[in-house]
Amino acid sequence: MFNENIDTKPNQKIQIFFQRNNDELLSPWEISHFINQFSSNYYKNELLISISKALNSDIPAENIFILDDSFKINNSYSKLDIIDLNNGQDIKQLYHLGKPISLYPNKKIYSINLIFYFFRTLNEIIYKLVHKRISKNSLEKFINSPANKDLSEIIKELRDLSYSFLQKRGIKETIEDIEKNYNSVLNRLTTFEKEQVEVDILRDSFFVNDYSLLKQDKYKRLESRYFTAFFREFNSNSRPIVGIYYPEINQMQILCVNHINKTKRDSRFLDLKQFSHNSPYIVEILVGISIAMPLMKEIKFHLDEYKLKKKRMRLDDETAILDRKLEEIYKGLETISIDKGLTVIENVQDEYLKTKIEETKNNNDMKINEPIKKYNFLLDNIVIKE
Repeated sequence: MFNENIDTKPNQKIQIFFQRNNDELLSPWEISHFINQFSSNYYKNELLISISKALNSDIPAENIFILDDSFKINNSYSKLDIIDLNNGQDIKQLYHLGKPISLYPNKKIYSINLIFYFFRTLNEIIYKLVHKRISKNSLEKFINSPANKDLSEIIKELRDLSYSFLQKRGIKETIEDIEKNYNSVLNRLTTFEKEQVEVDILRDSFFVNDYSLLKQDKYKRLESRYFTAFFREFNSNSRPIVGIYYPEINQMQILCVNHINKTKRDSRFLDLKQFSHNSPYIVEILVGISIAMPLMKEIKFHLDEYKLKKKRMRLDDETAILDRKLEEIYKGLETISIDKGLTVIENVQDEYLKTKIEETKNNNDMKINEPIKKYNFLLDNIVIKE
């Protein structure tokens, strides 16, 4: 399986010291927001780097997926790592985590998404009627149906199972909500199948860096439905779960699991060492080296501010010292950024995906720096640890 630590120094860390620029007190909510936003977007940076590494390691884009829900910060997820879709318990685990959406269109991923969606919808309807639910153990046979069975047949079997379940509990009539949702899911499937030829044409045009089709409304809609859905989920979820599907073994590998599974934590996990409530506030955070790039942007912001001040007025000694200190920190981070693990996005061969990942990365870098600016923190020092 894909090795996330390829071309990186997994044990290298960065110790960051922030100091507040004024003596005003922060509320507990503001402190929590600062840490949560910083850690969430740092984790997303790690994901973007891992996605890029996977693409550069010849993992097909259609086998990379995101789940449409965030992981819960209070869960340990101690069993989360490799999800074996040949195993009923693992399928149930995936079901609870969310519905998968592939980076590029993938029929198997789409099938799992649709089965999960319809199964959940049926159980919601059934529960309102009899206060019971179909066991999630039944998901395994639907997810692993024979390859020659159409997805429409599987959807019909799911509907029939719901009626059989209700009949055993005394409800024998047709249920309008079940039929309505059944027809809706079939319509989604029919649309998906009809659009596959044009989706393939659009994907092939991306491979040769031809984006002229996107001038047409039809292809623009297809792009939104099948090519940018992954990034919409990535941007909207605060703690997304991303993975790789291996069709040859029917298993899924969760990326950056060290941020989710508390038994897998390593040097890349964000460790809050100190949040001093003395005045001014001092924050000490230990993180992996992927934080270097957004921090360089933050330092550049402050250095540009100092340059403006230099033009307007003479800097005092204290500000001049801070100016030189930031220059030194910047150079240290610049040295780290040469590592392939941080410039890996630049090496993505698919220009369409490269652009989307870079846009997402730039947006994410700004979000990492937002709470730093919002709560008037300054980078006081950075120590690079081998």
